[in-house]
Parts: sequence; structure tokens; C-alpha cells
Amino acid sequence: MTHTQTIIALTLAATLSGCAFLEKGVREDIGNRLSEPYQAPQIVVDIKEQSTPLNAKAPVSSFVETMRQWHGPSLVAVEIKLPKSTSQRTRKRLESAFHQGHFDAQLRLTNHTTSDFTVTTYSSVANVIGCENPVAKPEIRDGKTGYTPSLECSSLMNLAASTANPRDLLNGRDLIQPTSINATSALQNYHTGNVIQPSLQNVSVGGAQ
Repeated sequence: MTHTQTIIALTLAATLSGCAFLEKGVREDIGNRLSEPYQAPQIVVDIKEQSTPLNAKAPVSSFVETMRQWHGPSLVAVEIKLPKSTSQRTRKRLESAFHQGHFDAQLRLTNHTTSDFTVTTYSSVANVIGCENPVAKPEIRDGKTGYTPSLECSSLMNLAASTANPRDLLNGRDLIQPTSINATSALQNYHTGNVIQPSLQNVSVGGAQ
């Protein structure tokens, strides 16, 4: 018999025997066990830094090829380190190539003493902590809230994996105007009976000629 089954059995015995003192003590024991269970897991949004060398002989085309591997929504900032001897024309071409990618991120060009071209990206990433041991035994499940570590961890992991921009987990976005207009118009048409009825065509079923 598990510990929880023992407590339930004692509770039933105390209730049937009318021993209020024993019943109160057992219920407090259950309450303490069900309230303690685990440290709640949570999503933590962090910044991931990644550096990639560029081809010094063709830095612009190499930069364009590198951009194709980026995940735009999570991109926070981009830093291009280039030699001091880099021409102004190359700088402008690098900036132009970045802006043509329509990334919602900051761009920074910095000089360094070497002859190497390097691009460093800073991207937001969502991690779930507190799920080192997500397996929950049924007898120690939190009966008050229905919470189990495995359920909570799987839900948070799915949420983190399905969010294109992890920064949205920190601050939600405002509803953009075109979307709100379309949604409002659809509701208004529905309530006023102005919904366009689909046209149906007669369909014959069967092989008879």
C-alpha cells in the first residue's frame, strides 16, 4: 500500500469512527503533501550569440549567403566586424544587403585590427528550466490543482517550441490595424446577416447512366 493509499484508508477509518481529531490530523497531512510537491518549471528567454567568418575576398556575397540561415523573428541584433581598411563602398553594400532582408533587428558595423570579416548574431531563445526530472508518480500528484511536473513541462516545452519569436513570451504584441478591421467586419457581417452564402451545385452520385 502506497503512502497516499494509507492516508486515504486512515481518513475513511477516522470518518467512520467519528474521531474528529484523527480526521483533522490526517486531512492536514494530505494538505501538506499536496501543496509541497515541486518547484514550478518556467520559461526563461535568453540571448544566444553566434559568430560566423565571412569570405574576405567576397564579404558581401558571403554575408548574403549567411543571412539565409538566420531565423528572422528571433533575431535581435547583428554585428559585422571588418578590417579598418574596408572601403566605404563595401560597407554600404553590407548595410544594403542587410536591410533588403527586412530583419527586425539592429545592425552594427565595427572595425578591428585583423584582416578577417566576421558576423555575429544575437538571437532570443526560449529555454524551460525546472524540468530536470519531469516524471511524476501518480501517488504524489498535486490533487488540489491537478498539477504534475510532466504535464507542466510538456506544456511549457510545446509553448517554447511553437513560439516563432521568443520575445513575444515577455511582451505581447498589439493587434495590428488591418487584422482588427477584418475581424470586426467579419463579426459585423455575421450579426447583420450579410454573410455571403456559398453557391452549391447539384452532384450526382452513383454509376447509373
